[in-house]
Amino acid sequence: MGIGTIVPQGLLDIRHVNSSTLALNISSSASTGTAYGIKVYANSTNSQNSYGGYFISQGGSVANLNAYGVFSNATGVGGNTYGFYGVGVGKGSTSSYGVYGNAYGTVASDTNYGVYGVGSGSGTINYGIYGTASGATTNWAGFFVGNVNISAFGSTTSDSIFEFEDGSVCIGSGG
Repeated sequence: MGIGTIVPQGLLDIRHVNSSTLALNISSSASTGTAYGIKVYANSTNSQNSYGGYFISQGGSVANLNAYGVFSNATGVGGNTYGFYGVGVGKGSTSSYGVYGNAYGTVASDTNYGVYGVGSGSGTINYGIYGTASGATTNWAGFFVGNVNISAFGSTTSDSIFEFEDGSVCIGSGG
């Protein structure tokens, strides 16, 4: 079915070209149980990839405007609040990623961040990035291929020495 088009590209194709910025608005609330604005199930029964959601956002012609592939805002009271929560479950000899970030630029002056974390606001502790790892033979809360910069200590290379609060020392990639 096509809305705003006579040649739909899928079972439901909504095209909206107007001065208004909203093409589709979905609202859901529940007094009991879980409320879903959108719930998607995608299953590929052949050798193709499955995408529960596939989003493309292109910035306009005005400089310094942001383009967000996905923008999320979560407000919670009394429990944990996640702006984005990702789970990757592997079923075989594959790698699983809860969040996978890839950023690349096309101009030499670009700065690219695969993952960028900010922790701010009132509270007891803020973490820009926090990692844990457990349950495997080897567990690394952080693993980096390439140089590392810790602003309190400066840049490091593979020959760097790290001393931790518990007194342990790591030299280079040894451990």
